[in-house]
Amino acid sequence: MSDNFTELIFEDQSESEEKELDDLFKMLGMMYYDEHKTSTGSEYWWIIDKINMITGSDTKKCPYCGAEADDDALFCVMCGRALDGNESMNNVCPYCGNELSDGAVFCGMCGNKIGR
Repeated sequence: MSDNFTELIFEDQSESEEKELDDLFKMLGMMYYDEHKTSTGSEYWWIIDKINMITGSDTKKCPYCGAEADDDALFCVMCGRALDGNESMNNVCPYCGNELSDGAVFCGMCGNKIGR
C-alpha cells in the first residue's frame, strides 16, 4: 500500500478509528486470500505465493476444480484445464498433447473425447 494512500485514509481519523480501519483492511486481505489462495490467475499471485510459502500452503492446485497438481504440471490431471488459468492453452488434448481446433469434441490424434 502506498504511503499516499495510507495518509489519505488515515488523515482525519482518531487513533481508535485508525485501528478499526487497519483491522478492516486486514480482514479484507484475509478474505481475498481465502478466496484466491489456490488460484494462479489472480493479479496478486506473487503475494499469494509468498503467503503460501511462509504458511506451508504452497501445494499447487487447479484454479478450476481444486485438484492438487505436481509442481511441474501444466495441466490438471482431473479436468485437463491449464493450471495457469490461461484458457487459450486449453486447445491441446489433455491425453496426448495434440493441438486441437476450436470447438473440437474429439482429439484427431488419439481419438479421446475432450471434456469441455
